[in-house]
Amino acid sequence: MGRPAAVVLLALLVLLAAPPRAAALVLDPPVHGPVLAHFHAPTRFGAGHRGVDLGAAPGTLVRAAAAGRVTFAGRVVDARWVTVDHGTVRTTVGPLDEVHVGRGDHVVRGSVLGTSGRAHGRDALHWSARHGDTYVDPLAIGRLVASLVPAPAAADRLWPRARVR
Repeated sequence: MGRPAAVVLLALLVLLAAPPRAAALVLDPPVHGPVLAHFHAPTRFGAGHRGVDLGAAPGTLVRAAAAGRVTFAGRVVDARWVTVDHGTVRTTVGPLDEVHVGRGDHVVRGSVLGTSGRAHGRDALHWSARHGDTYVDPLAIGRLVASLVPAPAAADRLWPRARVR
C-alpha cells in the first residue's frame, strides 16, 4: 500500500472511530407573534433585556421550544413562570395565566406548558434562554422566519416588526 493510500485509510479509520457529534439545538418560538421587544445583553451599566417579548393574547397556548425537562413551574412574585432544561440551554417563559406542567415533567418540542398572560403591561410573552448562567438571545438559536429590522421608534413606523412562526 502506497503512502497516500495509507493516509486516506488512517483518516477514514479516525472518522469512523470518532464519537457522533451532538446535533445543534434549535429552538422553536413558544408562541407565534410579533417581536415586541428584542434581547439586549446585560452590561455593567444595566440589566438589559434578558429575553424577547413576543406578542400573544392572554390565553394563547405556550409551547416548549424543544424537548427537555421542566426544572421550575410556579410563581415568582406575582407571576407564573416555567423553565425547561434542554441540555445545553434552559428556556424560561412567562408570565403565564395557567401552568400545565410540573417540576420534573419531561416535555417534547411543542408540548403545551401553559397559557400566556400579560408581560410588561401588554399582551406579550417573555421568552429567555440561558447557557449556564449567561443569558443568550433565544432568537439567535431559534427559528426566526423573517428579517429583523431596527427597533427604534422611527424604524417601527417605517417597517413592520419581525414575526416568528
